[in-house]
Amino acid sequence: MTALTTLFVAGLVAVAAVSGSSDPLFEVTRIETPPGHGGMGDIVELKDGTLLFASHIDITKAPDDWTTGIVGRTSKDRGRTWSEEFSLVAPATGGRDHPSSFWGHPTLLRLPNDDILLSYIVQTQASYWSASPRVSEGEGLLYSGHNYWRRSADEGQSWTDQHIMTPQPGTGFMHNGKLLLLSTGRILCPIIYKVRGLVIPADDHGGFVSTCFYSDDNGYSWQRSKNDVNMLAVGAEVDEPHVIELKDGRLMMLGRNYVGFVGRAYSEDKGETWSEGELVEELPMPTCTPLTVDRIPSTGDLLLTMPTGPGGRTPLFSMISQDEGETWGHRRIILDDPNERYGYQVVKFLDDVVLIATGSRQGPIVVRMSVDWFYEGE
Repeated sequence: MTALTTLFVAGLVAVAAVSGSSDPLFEVTRIETPPGHGGMGDIVELKDGTLLFASHIDITKAPDDWTTGIVGRTSKDRGRTWSEEFSLVAPATGGRDHPSSFWGHPTLLRLPNDDILLSYIVQTQASYWSASPRVSEGEGLLYSGHNYWRRSADEGQSWTDQHIMTPQPGTGFMHNGKLLLLSTGRILCPIIYKVRGLVIPADDHGGFVSTCFYSDDNGYSWQRSKNDVNMLAVGAEVDEPHVIELKDGRLMMLGRNYVGFVGRAYSEDKGETWSEGELVEELPMPTCTPLTVDRIPSTGDLLLTMPTGPGGRTPLFSMISQDEGETWGHRRIILDDPNERYGYQVVKFLDDVVLIATGSRQGPIVVRMSVDWFYEGE
């Protein structure tokens, strides 16, 4: 038996809510994990129908697990139950007996040649508070981190060595679930980085701009966009961008910030250049939170998810655009525990079922719903 099949154990989760038989499907499943084993990751469907869910461990909450790296778990029943986790890709430690880097935010992408591409962030300095040597407030801080890729030709049983995906000076990284395969076969990796020379606040939220790397050779080599989406001149960041391909061939980038509204930019040349950023006042963002935008295969509409509210990253809600992102409606609350902190969700379409996997204070949550459910909102 392979690692993926032997580690599958049914019944390790509890279904928290199930819709009535006459209503659209809506099931909430909490995956039981040790503290710090969060749900920031991505899901890919294997050829036999098994789902592979890659995520990371927060070593600030689970310091004894720092050598585990990227972890995986599987589901053989379309996301209803999940296996115990296992080490998918272990980090290189260099012989050290203490954390030397943080490996996180994995993304899984099925390539045109049927390989699976795995990308993740390797950060060696994650925040102001972990800076070494420590910096004083007001001195500023530069992150040290990049995305790396590995690939598998045997459905996740083995992976190649790692190679850099974001080859630029300083830093540049993409968060989980953001890789995009365009209709042309180009692969897009939207990244953030802090502009050098800026004074960055001690809470390390400041100075972010976005751009993209792209690959035209099935993910083996990567080129950088010619310009950034930089809104710092108007006091807004463009953070953790999510890109979607529109029906007219343009790309639309949406990003988080701290000024109260989602940021937006466009590319007319498949990510080689980007327009100036703008704020979308129709999409309020009371708290700076990660968002996703995906195309619903069965309807062709755009589905946006975002955990945001006056008190923090709750509720997690969805909205639909039927005019390629110009307007948004059908707002629906997916999860709304006022004591929770949702985020870094990913959306996966499995025929007539939609999976939304999100992190929370208590571990990963997977919601299974039908497409019809999203259209019931106003």
